[in-house]
Amino acid sequence: ARQGKKSAIHRDVITERTQRSIRDGTRRVVTPMGSSGSLFCSCALTGCFLYKSINGNSSVLKEALIIWFPMIVCQSVYLVPYGVCIMLGQFLLGAVLFGLSVKNKRESTAISSKQLRKTHEQSIQHLEYLTLYRSSILYLTFVAILQVDFPALFPRRYCKTETQGYGLMDVGAASFCISAGFVRGKRKSSNNKNSLKPFLHTLPLIVIGIVRIVLNQELEYQEHVSEYGVHWNFFFTLGVLTLLPKPKKSLLVPIITMSAYQFALSSLQWQSFIEEAPRTLEELQTESKLLLLEILPMTLANFLVANREGILGCLGYLSLEWTGAWIGQRYLWNTNMNNAKNQRHGLGQLAVVLWMIHLTLVHVMGIPVSRRSTNLAFCTWALAHNVLLLYGLQQIVEMFNGTTSNPSLRIWETANKHGLIMFLIANLLTGLVNLTVPTLEMSAPPALLIMFGYICVVGIAAVLSDMLWNLTAKTRGTATASKKKE
Repeated sequence: ARQGKKSAIHRDVITERTQRSIRDGTRRVVTPMGSSGSLFCSCALTGCFLYKSINGNSSVLKEALIIWFPMIVCQSVYLVPYGVCIMLGQFLLGAVLFGLSVKNKRESTAISSKQLRKTHEQSIQHLEYLTLYRSSILYLTFVAILQVDFPALFPRRYCKTETQGYGLMDVGAASFCISAGFVRGKRKSSNNKNSLKPFLHTLPLIVIGIVRIVLNQELEYQEHVSEYGVHWNFFFTLGVLTLLPKPKKSLLVPIITMSAYQFALSSLQWQSFIEEAPRTLEELQTESKLLLLEILPMTLANFLVANREGILGCLGYLSLEWTGAWIGQRYLWNTNMNNAKNQRHGLGQLAVVLWMIHLTLVHVMGIPVSRRSTNLAFCTWALAHNVLLLYGLQQIVEMFNGTTSNPSLRIWETANKHGLIMFLIANLLTGLVNLTVPTLEMSAPPALLIMFGYICVVGIAAVLSDMLWNLTAKTRGTATASKKKE
């Protein structure tokens, strides 16, 4: 009995320390160095990509050492000086190898317009820079969701903010929605309104979200309600995005949605409701109640009050996905070759416009960035970061098109294909590590080793999932061919 009481007290202490560390991010506006932490990590990944893309056949072990390990270092207290040195070294090595490769392949060949058009259409089918972008976002997220639990290793300025401001981890969930929109820009709109496909895709996400809530409560896993609410998590947000009907790939719909949502946040007191209201309807003062709460039944109103960040935040994440779909259709999947030539730097121009809009919203109109409410300033900040990163990777891949036949690595391809499976595995491993290791009390060196082992397990699991997926597809193909012969 004493041992059980001691364990319960220890868990309460850990939970309080975790929540206190999150509260340290309240109203934190990071410095330019901290706010561009994602760019530092992306630069390191780009250096790894440059080096690896011209360095022969790939292997998981080599890729782990030259990609995963620097990624961990660049999101830790070792960023300066070790991460910076690794990043610069990889850039220099990549530049030298690139120069040598160009020098050895300067024989110019005449290409007919028909061959050029065929090459363009083939590149549209598989955008290597989009694969690199999506997998980079995934691996950076996998590292951050566990590394944040090691205070000695993960700088607090990179953590999620509780009310206003932004840090490295604030861009993670938004990047998921934006990258999903980029891919959806390739798909044609379906006219089948009675299709059960969205529901079938949503059901596993809802089940995973419910299981996560139950496990967190049973295991008393430390979490903070200001992230998504009492009963909400990001799996539910993904489920909402998957279930809701997709509008035509037009920029007008997300602009109207986000503008209306920002008007409600600024003029109808939704922002103060999200940041300051209690978690039950009974505790909410009459003058603080929203009109929306008066319309809803008591049960739904209580659920909204308890999970307002996750539910209302879906409006922002939906706008991000819809905007990403428009960007994907216009700038990524455009099969018109003449138009594509004119839009080669379209992503760069769009990134400049987004940064100007963001700075105007924050410094001229006085709208603070709030990840907690996913307001307009936050959405433009997330879009500007992601579009700028995608543009940089696009230019790098195009630069290397003539020097390497296939710059994509296996770990990038598998992450791009099986992102949801990897995200689920990463979440399970994060919970397992937190339940078996005193993360808050561990020093940086052993935490770094645990992180490296963790990301290797996630990556190897993705490779195994891809092998199983290919084997299953091959078996189905063989069975279908046999039936046709019969």
